[in-house]
Amino acid sequence: DSDKYFYARVSILISLANVLKKTNQNEKALDYLSEALKLADEHNLLKLKKNIYASMGAIFFEMGDYEVALDQFEESYHLAIKENSLEGQFYSLINMADCKRSLGNEKDALINHQSSVRLLDSLEKGPYEIIAYMALGDFFAHVKNKKEAEFYLNKSLSLSDSSKNDSQKRDIYKSYKVLYENIGDYQKSLEYFKKFQEVNDKITSNEMKLKVSILNSEFELEMKESE
Repeated sequence: DSDKYFYARVSILISLANVLKKTNQNEKALDYLSEALKLADEHNLLKLKKNIYASMGAIFFEMGDYEVALDQFEESYHLAIKENSLEGQFYSLINMADCKRSLGNEKDALINHQSSVRLLDSLEKGPYEIIAYMALGDFFAHVKNKKEAEFYLNKSLSLSDSSKNDSQKRDIYKSYKVLYENIGDYQKSLEYFKKFQEVNDKITSNEMKLKVSILNSEFELEMKESE
């Protein structure tokens, strides 16, 4: 039963780290993750190790440390292969591609993207398609390939319309903004920046509502207990 305890403890550390990352407390998030990694190593929790490396990679990527981020994502990828997790491989490939593009290695980045697309046949199409096409569209936006970027971003946008996923829409609009900024079409870049902001405001106000409702229910709980 101690296994269950450590599995739960490590899961909680990963969740805490992800919340800290969202609120830009990266150093603290990395502290939790290294503690989680130590426990996962000691108790051979393979599945959780894969998630820890992915979370660490995301933080280093955000901090602009692309070399270190790539190492973490590659670790996560190898663990995903080891435990035959196609979903883990899919996300790792996209993350590795982002790092390689940021390091100027566009050729290898594209190879990773193509590998992630090849996995679509074995994964639940809809949601993974949106992510794969978004990632490709973003890649082509950064390398200033207008035709390919528009093709994949349009594809992912029409898919995300049916899924009603606001945070995906926000990311797609951001990629459009990057594309048009990179090719010097500032009018269109501004249009998409406004769309990005609209969705972003909606997400932020929903997150605030959520926080308020959590506080309210905690308050109600306390009142009931004191009664």
